[in-house]
Amino acid sequence: MKENLTRRDFLKISGVAALGVSTTLALAACSGDGNGDNTTDGGNVTDGTEGENQSTGGTGTGTESGPKTVVWGSYDAQQSLDNFGSGTTAVFPRIALLFEDHLFDANHDGTYEPWVATEWTWSEDYPTLTCKLRDDVYFHSGDRLVAEDVKFTFDCQQQYLEESVTSTTLIGDIDNVEAPDEQTVIFHFVRPTASFMSDSMNYGIINLSAWEEDPDFWSHPDTSGPYLLDKFDSSTSEFEFTRWDEWWGWDDEHATNVEKIIYRGITDTTSRVSTLRAGEVNIIDDVPLDQLQILRYEGFLADSYYRDRPYYLGLQHGEQSPFHDYKLRRAFYLCIDRDALCTSVLGGGTPADWPVSPTMMGYDPENAKYEYNVEEAKKLVEESSYNGEEVVFLINNVIHAHAAELA
Repeated sequence: MKENLTRRDFLKISGVAALGVSTTLALAACSGDGNGDNTTDGGNVTDGTEGENQSTGGTGTGTESGPKTVVWGSYDAQQSLDNFGSGTTAVFPRIALLFEDHLFDANHDGTYEPWVATEWTWSEDYPTLTCKLRDDVYFHSGDRLVAEDVKFTFDCQQQYLEESVTSTTLIGDIDNVEAPDEQTVIFHFVRPTASFMSDSMNYGIINLSAWEEDPDFWSHPDTSGPYLLDKFDSSTSEFEFTRWDEWWGWDDEHATNVEKIIYRGITDTTSRVSTLRAGEVNIIDDVPLDQLQILRYEGFLADSYYRDRPYYLGLQHGEQSPFHDYKLRRAFYLCIDRDALCTSVLGGGTPADWPVSPTMMGYDPENAKYEYNVEEAKKLVEESSYNGEEVVFLINNVIHAHAAELA
């Protein structure tokens, strides 16, 4: 890629049409009694970091200070627990934090804190990372977590990357991993890899011995997180977790009265909201922004927080595609009314002005501007090589609310 890309250059090579940037993610929870009383009962949900207070109602159980069950209805349908392959969908890393441990913890301001790794050192120019591990971390089976388990976890990730065309692994720059002793792991990279600490959080550490002994490991993975995975049904995308009191991380800062967590994948937006209203779940996520005020009026605790997530269309523009012609691609960009999509379809958000949003690497504030000009688009279509052939678009109706309406 050129070092200095003009806007025209970027459009030629990117093949990405940014539609709108969703600036908020909405979450709704039952009120204290499920009947409009806007009081929470202080259930503290933890995923290995300090959780936020969420209410329990409907199917929630327990007294105000006693053990509780929390049922979470999420937009993602999970078909596999496989860390390295089909399991790593958009929401899976959040689920995995319940039953897996990772090397590092992110504090969400761009820095990382100790987790299984107590300290780490980068060599000069960043080709090598040396990590020291805790010596009190145990898998759910009772085996102690050691450096060989960490090495094996990342060796597996590399093997999937080499062998599987469907692999969703994120770390492709590891050359090799060493485990010189039980508490030391050394990562060698083929090039400086500043993103490793962030990317590594997609891979919970798994038990090498259990993997070797169990050919069906991912049906009941042996990991070391704060909750035991009791059940996973891929046909219904339902998880059931029970708090593991032997977890190494329980202390005054990381404590919970949530005994059981049930995760249900409910991909349809309307169904997700309906199950909340019916008291079948306690919390739902990815609530359409235009329904937030309605849910608040009905007595639900509805909140939103900033999430920088672009909505985009990817265009195939090889030689066999009509979009191989730059003029047709340009016409396509000019036909997207991003303001209308945000205000009329999404119910909120900020119209995109560049293929990535302002907080993301690659954003160019000097050239960031998308024009909506249908008349100019018509002229470009006339000038292009397009001859009227059918163009088919596919859209994922699971990840984004109002996906069909966006299409």
